[in-house]
Amino acid sequence: MNMLLSKGEPTLRASASGRLTRPDNVFGTDSLRDSLVMCEVHPELQPTFADHFPIHVELSLDLPLSRSMVLRAWRDTEWVRFAEELENHLAPVGDCTPIATVADFKRELATLMDALDNARERAVPFSEVTAFTKRWYTKEVKERREEVTKLGRKAYDFRAYPNHHIHREYRRLRNRYGALIRRTKRRVWETFIGDAAPEDIWGVSKYVRADPSD
Repeated sequence: MNMLLSKGEPTLRASASGRLTRPDNVFGTDSLRDSLVMCEVHPELQPTFADHFPIHVELSLDLPLSRSMVLRAWRDTEWVRFAEELENHLAPVGDCTPIATVADFKRELATLMDALDNARERAVPFSEVTAFTKRWYTKEVKERREEVTKLGRKAYDFRAYPNHHIHREYRRLRNRYGALIRRTKRRVWETFIGDAAPEDIWGVSKYVRADPSD
């Protein structure tokens, strides 16, 4: 077996003392080492409520790509802009006129659908969905994760100064990030349960009885 992780890199920061140690190692066979692109520690990506640093291992392997779908991300819609676009598109139509015939109804319906389509194109972003997409990974969670990652890099640069204020700031931000994840997961789960149709009850039961995961 071969050591894939560079010598001397710490892989753990104790939550209580802030001490850096290296209890984790990465080993690989000769064939795996030949496929290795990188193996490095990322302390700035340390998960909330965890001591260990993530270890990024990249291998050059021939694997089939998972399929993805591009869908509208309605939960990230800019609703103020959506309403403005809808109003602007319908303004030239003027006041509603009585619908007396089938032709009048179809004409009004086509106008409304055009306005909705226009507002959707301008205010509703796209999102790529794969088998690994997490429903709870919202725009707010993504933005907070970027803040934690950025501050984590700075805190790691000051690892030789355990009393520096940036470590307290980093710990507080990580705690808020973890709390946000828990709240978001609960909200998504409660929404899923509330919107479940009677025929979905067996699927809900399967999720409830399954082992914990992300």
